[in-house]
Amino acid sequence: MLPASARLRSSRDFTAVVRGGLRCGRHTMVVHLSQVPVDPSPHDSLSVAPSSGVPSSNVPSSAVRSSVVSGDQGTAMRAGFVVPRSVGGAVVRNRVKRRLRELVRARTAMLAGRDVVVRALPSSAAADFVALGRDLDSALSRLGCPVNVHHG
Repeated sequence: MLPASARLRSSRDFTAVVRGGLRCGRHTMVVHLSQVPVDPSPHDSLSVAPSSGVPSSNVPSSAVRSSVVSGDQGTAMRAGFVVPRSVGGAVVRNRVKRRLRELVRARTAMLAGRDVVVRALPSSAAADFVALGRDLDSALSRLGCPVNVHHG
């Protein structure tokens, strides 16, 4: 398991990247990229609202979220994935999430020091690994990240 500081864990982290970063949509996904990492949240993904004392989790139960970190970079990247129920059943959503996680992991050098959220679209269920990689590279290059991954 990755340490809390190395992944997007809370809905506040996801929201900061989605609302405050750059966005690029492709056929199978929407990529949100923050140029400056968000401050790591010191508390769990279920936070307590200071005024009411009631847990306030904006994480939809229909989404599968996961994270990746660069193991060899001095400046860690943080990544999160949103794969909603509209993509398919649990097996399909988990397959898409694993593919996206591996694609982002292969690109950790170009994403060092940045936060990224990849939101899968329903068409990602039918896409193969190479098509997802092409869409991710296209989105990242459009957002200003140099892409140097070979497709095979």
